[in-house]
Amino acid sequence: MGMLLALTSVATSPARGDVLIGVILSSTGPSAIWSSTYGLEDWPKTIGGEKITLIRYDDQGDPGKAAIQAKRLVAEHNVDALVSGSLSPNERLAIDGVARENNVAHLVIGAVTSAGFDSPTTSDAPHSLPDAVFEHMKSHAIKRIGFLGYSDAWGDLWLNALQDAEVKYGLQLSAVQRFTRGGSSVDIPVGRFINAETDALLIAATGASAVTVQRMLRQLGYNGLIYHTHGSAADHVVDIPAQDAANAIFPATPDIIFTIFAKHTLPNQLGPNALDAGRMLEQLIPSILQKEQPGSISFRKALREATEVAVARSLHKERTWTLVTFDSGAWALAQ
Repeated sequence: MGMLLALTSVATSPARGDVLIGVILSSTGPSAIWSSTYGLEDWPKTIGGEKITLIRYDDQGDPGKAAIQAKRLVAEHNVDALVSGSLSPNERLAIDGVARENNVAHLVIGAVTSAGFDSPTTSDAPHSLPDAVFEHMKSHAIKRIGFLGYSDAWGDLWLNALQDAEVKYGLQLSAVQRFTRGGSSVDIPVGRFINAETDALLIAATGASAVTVQRMLRQLGYNGLIYHTHGSAADHVVDIPAQDAANAIFPATPDIIFTIFAKHTLPNQLGPNALDAGRMLEQLIPSILQKEQPGSISFRKALREATEVAVARSLHKERTWTLVTFDSGAWALAQ
């Protein structure tokens, strides 16, 4: 059923004046690189005079476990909302189903587009793709782009964005290769790009998979520029040999840039999304508390409806992006 990571109160159940938030992240498994609680620890401890209690589960990146845990959070813990990393469409659908059946808000802080899903995402990141990536290509006279991406919604999102950018930025999509999320290294056919006529490559993957593709390309002799998405920019990059990490470009948001230079580390980019979720709840819950009691069906319903309206507004906002690179053992702004 997956491991229960942490409860705010172990000896006793939280008082039902508390607002309970069920959090499902992948702390182990193929998406473990994204399990950091960066952003969640900065959530408000109280909202509207009521204590905020986070109940956390590890779904190990397994959609089946995610569904079981979501049901347990709703049925046994009676949470008022669900928050998840949801790094794959199937994982998100599993939690969405539970949220929809129980009329509970599901706030998604992971890198999955919201198209076709019933529950809103609190992040505009998937909808505000880093044009900075394509602008950098144009400014460096890069024309021919090879694409390696997941054969799922995340890969589709970036492949479509690259195809749309061809005319605007003078790019040419010269080679495309898709691969299964969570597959082993032998399942990722990177060899065709070694001698392909490309000026640079774009890897549309997340976490460890993106880093694996990067290493494979370098080890097979590809020395060209490699662009990544905000789904793969994480501190795991520093663990690979310097020669494998060289000449790679990652998009990052301003708050991430600040952390890079203040702490010399690159936290995972779910952080800003998690902070967005916390801020949204901080804005919405006080007015609901004036009419409804946490733990009640009416409170859940009101919170879900309020988040849907708030998210619909936030999707029109764009996020500012900067490009960074990791060379010679240090993060730096890309030139």
